[in-house]
Amino acid sequence: MLTGQGLVGKLALFIAEKLLSHKLAISLDEKKRTCRAFVEFYYCLDRVEELNSKVIELLTFGVAHGGIRIGDLELVMPSVNTVSQRFMEIRGELHYALDLIDPSLANVVGQIYAAKGSFLSLLSNAVEVGNSPRDAPSVSYFAPDPRILEIDMKSYEQWVADCSATARHEQNELEWPQSVLWYGEFEEGFHSSQLLLTDSASLDNFRTILVDHGSLLSAAREKMREFIAAKFSTEDILYVSRGMPRDEF
Repeated sequence: MLTGQGLVGKLALFIAEKLLSHKLAISLDEKKRTCRAFVEFYYCLDRVEELNSKVIELLTFGVAHGGIRIGDLELVMPSVNTVSQRFMEIRGELHYALDLIDPSLANVVGQIYAAKGSFLSLLSNAVEVGNSPRDAPSVSYFAPDPRILEIDMKSYEQWVADCSATARHEQNELEWPQSVLWYGEFEEGFHSSQLLLTDSASLDNFRTILVDHGSLLSAAREKMREFIAAKFSTEDILYVSRGMPRDEF
């Protein structure tokens, strides 16, 4: 999830910006269910942001001192895996909420909660701490394409409106970013890479990815907070919070 936070952030930011302009003309029960979906989504974004900061701090230490221990990453990764799983668990409710408020928006950001094969599913294991030689400890991860940070979601939304309902597209004929956002072509947006734990340059490169993509997720988390505060009452949010498990991640 850590290396995919830029793409998740792009979609989450677009969701929040679009929904801020909507009036929620829905029933009380629908509002409570919708509020829960967005509050849980917000907490997932918030938790990823927190964990990302911890990993960046660890990498900064490693760059300065020539390396980090694999055990240091192993302490953080269970929490990363847990919040990644939570993203997967809430996607059905998020789909319900978006489809209720804005079906066309739900269609545009469908890959954030799509079923098996979605990039979200694949990104749940974006960083893998496995066995590696003691003299060259390393971690495998999916490195994001730098173009992810430049995706124009408004242009993509227009493409969906113009083309998706009236034309069939062969998967191999789509260009960037439709290949990623519409068909979920994971290889178009990410490639396998190695983080060398005793190489300052490798650590610094990974840190740069987390800083750049993490800043986008942070902006999305803040915009989602703004949306929730604007569209739901304190009572709505407290009602949701009472029912949320406290020890999930």
